[in-house]
Amino acid sequence: MAGKEESQTSPTRAAFVRPPEPRLFDQATAAAYLGLSERTFEAQWRSYKIPYPHKIGRRLLWDRRILDAWADTLPGFENKPLQVQVVESSPPSSNLAKR
Repeated sequence: MAGKEESQTSPTRAAFVRPPEPRLFDQATAAAYLGLSERTFEAQWRSYKIPYPHKIGRRLLWDRRILDAWADTLPGFENKPLQVQVVESSPPSSNLAKR
């Protein structure tokens, strides 16, 4: 009977399922997603530098995919593979070892 009681009180598997991340963001979330303050974000979209939001009811919502595409167009954010330059080091000079 003890086993039966434990199964009734243990959480179900569904309790551990992670909810999907939202695709549409309000202004505060969109600003945080891009790493901007809300004031900067609002100034940018009102001056048409950030894509305009969708209006759903009274809410203004930004599509995450559109924000990602916009961020990819910024200088330095091109989707290029990271290039690492390997610099070979020479062994220490014998003159330094004599000091």
